[in-house]
Amino acid sequence: MPIYCDESGYTGSNLLVTAQPYFVYAALNAEEKEIEDFYNYLRAKYRLQGELKGANLVHTAGGKRAISELFNHFGEKVKIIFHHKKYALACKFFEYSYEPVIANKNTFFYQMRFNRFVAHLFYISFEKSENSAEKVFELFQELLLGNNVDGIFKIFRHIPAPNEILKLITTFTIIHKDAILDEIYTDGKIDAWILDLTHSALYDMLCCWGIEIDEMEVICDNSKPLEAAVNRYPYFYSVGLEKKFWAPFGETLPLNFTLAKPIVFETSKKSKGLQLADLFASAAFYSLKNPINSLSLTINNQLEKIYLSTESYCIMPQPETYLNPATEEFRFGIWAISALTKASVEDSENVLGCFEKEFYRKFTKTGTKIKSKKA
Repeated sequence: MPIYCDESGYTGSNLLVTAQPYFVYAALNAEEKEIEDFYNYLRAKYRLQGELKGANLVHTAGGKRAISELFNHFGEKVKIIFHHKKYALACKFFEYSYEPVIANKNTFFYQMRFNRFVAHLFYISFEKSENSAEKVFELFQELLLGNNVDGIFKIFRHIPAPNEILKLITTFTIIHKDAILDEIYTDGKIDAWILDLTHSALYDMLCCWGIEIDEMEVICDNSKPLEAAVNRYPYFYSVGLEKKFWAPFGETLPLNFTLAKPIVFETSKKSKGLQLADLFASAAFYSLKNPINSLSLTINNQLEKIYLSTESYCIMPQPETYLNPATEEFRFGIWAISALTKASVEDSENVLGCFEKEFYRKFTKTGTKIKSKKA
């Protein structure tokens, strides 16, 4: 059975569009005959005209009823991944600031959920800071786009950090400016799609479906950025790849997927499957943005079931989990930020070496134990 993929909330490399705070990717796996029959049924029953567009149907009474029926009929044949775009940008902050420095020992830090801790701390702290929040996010986004290379470092030098731990993070970032720029640039260029969420969403979606399906036939809605990514990365166009898995944190995760043939791009106007995938994506986006609307209340139970298979791939701030002072990961995160910053000040070329000495001094000699948990 083919898998039809479409998105909602796409804003390209700008993750800070207030009106579209979420990015949603949906993939429907169903036979063409079943899709065509149900598509025709919806159009006739609710007198729907032209191409079915979820962005329009979520605002009409008939459209909402049609979407509710869609979830009832295909709910077990669809997967949906969603990203909170501003928090996704905070995750990028960890990826390009701390990751280059801790890369040789990153498995340990990920086991301690240090990536989630830093991303949440960055997101929550600047989100609550009235004067500098938006500017910090904007300048970091500009850095990743290559439009203002010095802006984020200048603002970190000249504005007061919202709290002491953020002051350590900004100090760490300033010290490692060169390493950060080396991570962003390759041969003097920045990846044009560095902030595009579609590529990662499609990859995660196919990994997720690949657990259940041996060989996939994938159809995506036309998208120049996505087509460029598909042509660039072999796992998107190599047919018959052997599936690989890894379990770094105790949970077995797929590393790739197997395609029956190369991914196909079509216009949604010509594909009923893509139109139904669009309805799913648009409805999920609408529900995230308007959680107490009548449509949201109608489909939320089904959405919760759908998200069970993709929750590991959804990106949404969860401060109650990752910024909980009662957890071991929180205590480690506070200490690690301080230790990494101290090590950076003392010897920016040997941060991990200094960090490891401090770690063993604190947690080995004192008998204190740190237990790793899966991310």
